[in-house]
Amino acid sequence: MDLFQLRLQEFDTLEWDDSNQNEVNKYFQQLSDELRAADRADLIGLSNLNREVFAFNKSFRMVNDDSKGVSREKIEGLGPMLVGDQTLDNGDIIPLIWPDISKYVDSDFEYIQSRYNKSSNLYFKSEYGLVLYLSGDNRHNDFKYELASILFSLSQNHYQVFQSGNDKCFTFYFRKLESAIAIIESNKSEGRFRDLLDKMTDYIFRNFLSIENDNLYATRYAIDFINLILTRFNFYKDKFDFTLLFNKVNDICATHKGNKLDASVSLFIMCDRLIKKGVTATEDWLLRIARAYEELGENAATDNRLSAISYIEKAMKYYSMSSTPDESSRLENRYNELRGKIALGTTKTAMPDDYVQAVRKRITDTITELPPEGIVAFLAEFPMLKPLDDVRKDVEILKSESAFFAMLPSSVMDKFGNTVKRYYSATEIEEKNLLDSYSLTFQLAMQQVAVFIYEAFNVGKLNLTAVMESLSKSWLNEPINRMYNGYKVTVVPLENIKPGLKILFDELALINSEQRFSDNIILVVDSLTLKIEYVLRFLCERMGISTFKPIGQRTTTDVVMEKNIDDIFSELSSVKGFPDDDKYFFKYILTEKPGWNLRHRTAHGLIDSNEYDIMDAIGLLLIILRISSYKFINHESAAASTEAQV
Repeated sequence: MDLFQLRLQEFDTLEWDDSNQNEVNKYFQQLSDELRAADRADLIGLSNLNREVFAFNKSFRMVNDDSKGVSREKIEGLGPMLVGDQTLDNGDIIPLIWPDISKYVDSDFEYIQSRYNKSSNLYFKSEYGLVLYLSGDNRHNDFKYELASILFSLSQNHYQVFQSGNDKCFTFYFRKLESAIAIIESNKSEGRFRDLLDKMTDYIFRNFLSIENDNLYATRYAIDFINLILTRFNFYKDKFDFTLLFNKVNDICATHKGNKLDASVSLFIMCDRLIKKGVTATEDWLLRIARAYEELGENAATDNRLSAISYIEKAMKYYSMSSTPDESSRLENRYNELRGKIALGTTKTAMPDDYVQAVRKRITDTITELPPEGIVAFLAEFPMLKPLDDVRKDVEILKSESAFFAMLPSSVMDKFGNTVKRYYSATEIEEKNLLDSYSLTFQLAMQQVAVFIYEAFNVGKLNLTAVMESLSKSWLNEPINRMYNGYKVTVVPLENIKPGLKILFDELALINSEQRFSDNIILVVDSLTLKIEYVLRFLCERMGISTFKPIGQRTTTDVVMEKNIDDIFSELSSVKGFPDDDKYFFKYILTEKPGWNLRHRTAHGLIDSNEYDIMDAIGLLLIILRISSYKFINHESAAASTEAQV
């Protein structure tokens, strides 16, 4: 038996599942290296083919397809893991797509079919099968039924592991179920497929009803489950006792009331969507939504957050549509009260009156003295924010005064109850203490800058024209020549930022005219968050920092991808002239989990409509202005470099 067959036989005996995807990738990378060393280059292609099967992004999501001139929906199918540009040894830049299903030929699919037939590990078998199904190579009914059955078996295995305490298997559980259901959907009229669907449906519903209400994943289960029903409502409308479903939602939300109220709102909204589709219910879910939003608003008001206004506004909207529309009028006075206390930036903490008055006077005096361009330059400096070195000194003082609390480990949880970061070691605890202290000074600074922006806007010294005039004089407005797929293209970073800024100032105009914030704040935050990462890539190029990196072990063809935002911040940290204060400020808003973490929350779909806040947009505006203020100096030396100077 040759090396390749020996390794495949060994691979087939492994008891791996979805959680071992990285190990599978490394296994076949190592096999390719071994084949190369053994002078068996003729088999490296098959080794890489096995590796690619597990690397494809496999999606049953429905997307629009306009390729044939007619708009229709199709399954998204197989997508690459890596997309970007690749630089060849001669300097040419070519598109990189890996893996690329369009390059597969009949012999490739025949080999994948043989691997599907031979695999005894259900996870391995399902991956080969999904490539065959999603590529359209094999959609015979017997194959589809077997593949759906395998996926259902895998989902049951994952749920058993989840019940034993392995939380990561919950995602695998639902992913397998959704894939199996999508395969069955096109054949549900056939008896065996319909019976399998009924069996799966009963299994999902029983698990939903039996999951402990205080389980951290109970809310997540409810959201995923109801979303599954809503996505294929006609498929499920006669499969469930919706009264039991609504009762379970109530039980879960009652258990998690308070600390997961935002997730409860999402559930209430989904329940109302079921009602709109014709499901009968005795409860007024619009009223439940309104009450939840009112509670969220009051909670936000105690923390002096501007989102309180948005929550109360949403509560008024849902009360007006509910069985008690008069409640909307009751909240009008509360809404106006919050606008007076929060929208203009005053705090409800125990700040001395003379301090508040002094801050307001400084703001008024500064706005009076500065012309519009000076206002923009002042915001770019963000002088309200305490220097990072001073925050570090505050931490040292706190440590000396309360050594016990300075040593406590801690963790950060997201709204779903997932622990997303832990601080256990001495170094990690020190990092968290700095973040906590920075957060306090940052909140105070943002309240002051909000007052400054509102006041400057109201007197006409801060507007879109003033900001764009300032940005047009910066490096962001300088044309940059690029080569994309062999074509010369001229890009201007500022053009990508302008639309988001325009909508932001439209929102500020609503404040000036005493109207309410619109849902367009979602567009502002989503757009500016991602465009800042776009601008940071150009900043790296200006400073001679590579924006791409190699992936995995090098084989006959080097694989590269664009660096992510964490890589970019890491690179900028080591650059001479790039302020540590700026890096910390940018990371706090964009990527720090104990901070705002806007980039990851928006990019990964982890922020709901009720969580968007005008303060998010203001923070993003400050980052853009700060970046635009950088000047670049070319140093002539044996090792020429470029640094940013503030």
